[in-house]
Amino acid sequence: MVGVTDIHQSGHIASAGIWDSENTKQARRQLEVTYHFANLIQEYNGEPPLDGPLWGVCDNCDALQDAIEGMGGVPVNCKVHVSRNAQQSLGIVANGHRSRKDVVKEVRADLARLATNTQYGGVAVKDTDGPIASELTELFYHKWNKTGTDQYADTFKKEYMGERKGSHQQAYTNPGMPVHNNAIERRNSEFKNEGTWRELACARICQSRECFS
Repeated sequence: MVGVTDIHQSGHIASAGIWDSENTKQARRQLEVTYHFANLIQEYNGEPPLDGPLWGVCDNCDALQDAIEGMGGVPVNCKVHVSRNAQQSLGIVANGHRSRKDVVKEVRADLARLATNTQYGGVAVKDTDGPIASELTELFYHKWNKTGTDQYADTFKKEYMGERKGSHQQAYTNPGMPVHNNAIERRNSEFKNEGTWRELACARICQSRECFS
């Protein structure tokens, strides 16, 4: 699913595509087709054409990020996925007197504070001393790069930091930029549940058993 966000931060589905794998070629094709038909509407309404996305929020999918960059946009990691990945990470283990649950709770609280401090810090992404988003993320990494969470910290650095992947926090410095793609994921989930063969087969099996009972 591909969608857009309006001035009220409400999400709207713009197009849907079925891929046989997560690859840049198919992701780019869907974006190009979406913009092609959007510009037909723009032309009909006497509006200027849309060149391409300025930003694109996704779940750290390399194919989608490549496609967004290929059309001149900046990919941003969804904050919900960042937090959820911490909860599910095998790289966080119980440490000393603290249970894994307690450690995960603190990690996710720190991620939430990253968002709050970036959003209200008043420092622009293009600040001459470096964006506050990057500085705070570095501090987060150094805090958790220790025994019990070092594997998670390394994964976080690989997936959410650096010149290409480090735009997760920068979204918070732009008031017009959505920081998660929940609306898209919700529709994605509905589409998969309605069309998954396993679900349909299970329903038929249940019905068959009812007939024999």
